[in-house]
Amino acid sequence: MISFTVDKEPFTQAVTRASQGVPQRPVRPVYAGMHILAGVGPAGPGVELTGSDGEITFRAHCPAEVKEMGSVVVPGRMLGEVCRYLTGKQITLALDGARLRIRAGRSEFSLMAVTGENYPQWAPMPPLALGTLPADTFAAGVRKTAPAASKTEVELGVMLLSLGKGGTELTLMCTNRSSMAVTELPFGLDTEAVIDGGGELPGRAIIPVRVMDRFARIAEGTIRIGWNNSLVTMACDGVDVTAQQMWSKFWEETRWENALFEPGGFVTSAEDMTRAVKMASLVAGDAQRIEVTFEDGGMVIMAGDPEGKCEEWVDSSYSGLEQHRFAFGSQMLLDGLSGCGDTPQITHRPGVVMLSGEGLRWVMRARRDIEGGT
Repeated sequence: MISFTVDKEPFTQAVTRASQGVPQRPVRPVYAGMHILAGVGPAGPGVELTGSDGEITFRAHCPAEVKEMGSVVVPGRMLGEVCRYLTGKQITLALDGARLRIRAGRSEFSLMAVTGENYPQWAPMPPLALGTLPADTFAAGVRKTAPAASKTEVELGVMLLSLGKGGTELTLMCTNRSSMAVTELPFGLDTEAVIDGGGELPGRAIIPVRVMDRFARIAEGTIRIGWNNSLVTMACDGVDVTAQQMWSKFWEETRWENALFEPGGFVTSAEDMTRAVKMASLVAGDAQRIEVTFEDGGMVIMAGDPEGKCEEWVDSSYSGLEQHRFAFGSQMLLDGLSGCGDTPQITHRPGVVMLSGEGLRWVMRARRDIEGGT
């Protein structure tokens, strides 16, 4: 049996957080459910809600008045929808046979339920907690970096995490073979935890981008991050995430890191360049191929197809004596510009251009179909 009463607002928030781990297309029926555990933990009586797909787990915590301890599994997404529409300030949940009855104010629902023993159990979080950073800093870094991850290749739909500058910097990296984003965030290293773990900083970790994105949307306050050889964990007050690491030959063999430039080069206006790219994309056709030519004092951004042609001039501090011409997909340019602040810096080498600003370095490989530009 299970029975408890909980305040509506914190419980609804906990359900929303845990539902980030409930898959839309579960490989096993049980993963469509949310596990609810009512009991007494280190912080006192409360409930723990878990959503998982077998590789990723979101756990959320909420204080509660527990009348009968126990566990149950109910349809996860349905529970989230029910909580949105409940009236009253408190919710009472109790198992009644094969259904979980939910009462709040004038509202009453019942959901099909199975015992919690049917839900897969996860190992506890790894003991090494590397350090902390503010949630808003973390979320901003994820938003800047994630667009460079592949939308089609599983092994590239990930984010690489590593520590730099003696552990005082957390680096986020994504790539899709045509572009790469690297964001460096200030990090509060837990030196005692590192010493307890053997005294050496761990190697890089690789985690699905969807996990980083979902956690970034719900994280608040201070985030704690750690990883070992198999798991990555992230946590803040009220929620923690455990994800299996992802490895592939690409990440072992890639030399994308060598494509990074030192930030610098010439400066332009992100607003002006974004407007020009969007204008050019109107006539760029299905391929959305945009040409960028660097000239003394600015850039020419151009695109065209049989139905129309656009040529936009953007001022910049470029002072090269020779023209340099490149072609990119318009969305690649827009994604990079969106994270580099108001005045991004632009640097180029043969076949490669890098935008940088506000901690982001966005590297783009030019398309190979322009003479003299790659």
